[in-house]
Amino acid sequence: MILLRSLQLLAILFGLFLLYQAVRYLLGGSWNLDDVLLGFLFLDLTLVMTALIMLAKLSTHYGYLARDMRGMKKDFSLFMKKMDRHDADLTHLVKVLGKLDTRTA
Repeated sequence: MILLRSLQLLAILFGLFLLYQAVRYLLGGSWNLDDVLLGFLFLDLTLVMTALIMLAKLSTHYGYLARDMRGMKKDFSLFMKKMDRHDADLTHLVKVLGKLDTRTA
């Protein structure tokens, strides 16, 4: 996490520096055009690598989430089976209690 944040921060700083150099090049500059373009190429490569790291991290989190959801589905399925069994028991109990005469003489 710290590595990813530091890579992002370095990419932002490098991008700002390249932008400064591109403006200086347009105004009569310090760097040659090929140096500025090479710098933008490295910036692009850094941004792509950062995006790939974030994608790998998200896919890992998705794998854990999918595994947990499968476990919850199984638990919920067992819970519903138990509730169906209890529902059948309660239905039988209601029928038995309905046959009792609760009136007092």
